[in-house]
Amino acid sequence: MKGLIAILLVLFSLEVSAQSKFYDSLFVLGNTAMDSGLFEAAKSNYQQIIEAGFESYKVYYNLGNAWFRTGDIPEAILNYERARRLRPDDKDVMYNLNLARGQISDEIETLPVPFYVSWFRSFVFTFHSDVWAILNLILTGTAFVFFFIYLISRRLQLRRLGFYGGMLFLFLGIMTFIFGQIEVNDIRRTNEAIVFSGTVNVLSGPKEGSTTLFVIHEGLKVEILESTGSWDRIILPNGSIGWIENSATVVI
Repeated sequence: MKGLIAILLVLFSLEVSAQSKFYDSLFVLGNTAMDSGLFEAAKSNYQQIIEAGFESYKVYYNLGNAWFRTGDIPEAILNYERARRLRPDDKDVMYNLNLARGQISDEIETLPVPFYVSWFRSFVFTFHSDVWAILNLILTGTAFVFFFIYLISRRLQLRRLGFYGGMLFLFLGIMTFIFGQIEVNDIRRTNEAIVFSGTVNVLSGPKEGSTTLFVIHEGLKVEILESTGSWDRIILPNGSIGWIENSATVVI
């Protein structure tokens, strides 16, 4: 029985390794196609990787570049946004995202964000969630070492050091866990979307014939507040709210 399990594990690892090499080769082929100006071929290779469930900010970023080079700005913005979620601190992603945003017709001012919120988000997204997870393990492990010193020591000074050191590192470990979860939750958000229809009337209610409040265009990023049937209630960066059909957008 143990031998059978071992064989199955080996076969599984070989299959995973083969798949990984296959998609690595697709990524290389996509990059080669990009360098040669074969943007449709590049898009096909990158899309195959994503459809197989192998998400990577580099794949989304390169796919965004391919769409940008072929003039499809909404698709470019969508993929740059997906890359930004996976690697929010990458300067190339942000540069190209802002470049693509400059190509859309809607110029909407963003509501001012309190400085402490902006500072907190900048701090949290300084590191990838994987880095926060590693820091959490290190700090939590250090906390247990200090608590162990507290439990086994007889000298008062060492017991104090163990207790207060353990509490400090435990607190830091909890904070790094929270920061990591904030970033993971941001990556998993499904309430942001990119407008893909050329021109969209934003209505006062979730039905045809409602009053048109304002008009938005393709490439604009919106936040979905709620959904009712085939309608989404959205909010723009400037705080304007209304209803649009969900067929007009693609969720990031």
